[in-house]
Amino acid sequence: MLYRNTRGDGLFVVMADAGLAARCALKLQAAMDAIDLAQCGLPDSLALRLGGHFGPVYEAVDPVLGLTNYFGAHVSRTARIEPVTPPGEVYVTEQFAARLALDRDGFDCDYVGLVPAAKGYGNLRMYHLRAGGGD
Repeated sequence: MLYRNTRGDGLFVVMADAGLAARCALKLQAAMDAIDLAQCGLPDSLALRLGGHFGPVYEAVDPVLGLTNYFGAHVSRTARIEPVTPPGEVYVTEQFAARLALDRDGFDCDYVGLVPAAKGYGNLRMYHLRAGGGD
């Protein structure tokens, strides 16, 4: 993991390896599914929506915080995926799905369709990420 932080109600994670990122996303969903929400006094509708994208980003020192951070159009694109992902699911872009397909790393990416991204960012070809055979 190159970077992790919270942003509002979300997580912002940068990884150099798509397979590692996919495993992380699916493990986060599994951990959330394992929580007894009623026992914790939480609504049963509480769920994570996770989005992933694969593309180049810029590493630089944030001039306000004085810490290393990641920037660029691909960071912004990724942020527009989570709001349109159904609760409890992981959606990834075509680029992410293609990178996973190269490794045959035990993941399946099912084509969802052309999905309008949040905040008018355009339409993105989206895939539902799940653990699978990786054939």
